[in-house]
Amino acid sequence: MIHGFSGSLKEAEAFWALGFCLGVGGVITHARAAKSRQTLAAMPAEALLLETDAPSMPLAGRQGAVNEPAYLPEVLHCLASLRGDEPDDLARQLNANAVRLFRLPPLPEIGLDTNDAPAGSRKSFSP
Repeated sequence: MIHGFSGSLKEAEAFWALGFCLGVGGVITHARAAKSRQTLAAMPAEALLLETDAPSMPLAGRQGAVNEPAYLPEVLHCLASLRGDEPDDLARQLNANAVRLFRLPPLPEIGLDTNDAPAGSRKSFSP
């Protein structure tokens, strides 16, 4: 896994060809991260994993605050929006990617329920 990937499409494709997955964190929620946003949107969903890098990599609008895993739904929604994917479908694929990469036992079917996320974590992001 390439932690906190923020490279070019060419680099992303090279890492993916070598068998690496790309870590997607709060950086993509920032509009100024245009290169990363475009690159991650162009990669196959099978190449991506969500990560928090908590307490670092705060999300847009949360600069100066501690990042935490509870904000992953925001990263998921942003990534889904950038890619034109349904968040539930993308969540299932990212779950499968984690199982595959880390050789985990199959995880239970997940649904995206951001109602349990901290207040203010259901933000919308524009691509």
